[in-house]
Amino acid sequence: MKRKILALVLSFALVATGIIIGTDSVEAADAKVYTLGKTASGTITKSVYYTLVSYSTDTYTFNVNKNMDVVISFTAKTDGLRWNLSGGSTYTYESHSVSAGMKDTYKMYLTSGSYTFNVTGGGSAYSFVINNSNAYHLKFAKASDNISGGLKKTVAFTYDCSYDYAKQYFTMKNSNNNVAECSYTLNRDGTGYITLDPKKIGKTVVSIGLVGGTIAKYTGNVKSMYVFVAKGQSLKLPKPSGVKKIKWSSKKKKVATVNKKGKVKGKKDGRGKVFAKAGKVKYTYNIVVTDFIKLGKKTYKELKENVRNPEKLKIYNVYSGFDKNIAQGLTIPVVFVDFGYTNSYGAMERGKWIAYYDDVHELKYFYVNSYADLMKRKTIKPAKIK
Repeated sequence: MKRKILALVLSFALVATGIIIGTDSVEAADAKVYTLGKTASGTITKSVYYTLVSYSTDTYTFNVNKNMDVVISFTAKTDGLRWNLSGGSTYTYESHSVSAGMKDTYKMYLTSGSYTFNVTGGGSAYSFVINNSNAYHLKFAKASDNISGGLKKTVAFTYDCSYDYAKQYFTMKNSNNNVAECSYTLNRDGTGYITLDPKKIGKTVVSIGLVGGTIAKYTGNVKSMYVFVAKGQSLKLPKPSGVKKIKWSSKKKKVATVNKKGKVKGKKDGRGKVFAKAGKVKYTYNIVVTDFIKLGKKTYKELKENVRNPEKLKIYNVYSGFDKNIAQGLTIPVVFVDFGYTNSYGAMERGKWIAYYDDVHELKYFYVNSYADLMKRKTIKPAKIK
């Protein structure tokens, strides 16, 4: 005689709280068809223990009406069992082994379509519940921060849906792209981060969310900026966002000066500060002035120490300029050298190096690259750096 089990059957009418209306009694050997996803919440359940006939398979089928996350909770009572789930419009397959007396909880993303849930193994009692996740949460590691213009800023966040759901339904909104550009990265472990690339002084609010879930917000306050200029170069500073009347001043006029229109001029190799005052609020611009002749000589010295037969080193072309340091987002001074050197066979070869420097003009690294991407590129006569 077939054993009867009690199973909840999803009704087409689900209330917003996820309470299911109606139950039914089905034969264990019968096809068990449920509907999941008529609304934003619902449950498939087999809440009473049923003993699987040894080395057989129990099969349950259900339909998903829209793409969603589900949480599968499966308990094996007396012996180890295996469950697997397959189906969907974009075919999905997942399989788990569950030891005796253990509970396995797993979250996964399902596309709309029909699914089969199988239980296989030795003769063991088991129970399972499949819920669709109807509330997703995101949280930033911090709600706000002061950040410096010219330097990229990363802010971590966490999310509690599956990675596949997040890829499909993650949203991001940046309130002020003029202040900072923003991008995001999702990791598979429920973490992620946004990356802000500040462009001018001001404030921006980044909102992230998941369809069917909460919204998390982060406020980035750009209160200062790094600005790199070459000795003798003039550059107009970007005004703070939303500010009209500004009084400009320079703290270290031997290094950099600024006029009433906010145009800064590099006077001497070093670091200085320019202030923009709007009413009682003062904004800071950290000015780094680069003497590229001086930096070119430093590059030539480094190059001689890194080539074979330095006495035969030939310099064909030298260029100076600025490049975007991808790691920090900082526009840093660089020197490009097109040179000739002798290889291990004594033959002359052509080499091309870019020397990257930081904000205090310390060499960060050499890199073989083209000078085509250099911003504000200028030519330096080779004789001036020797």
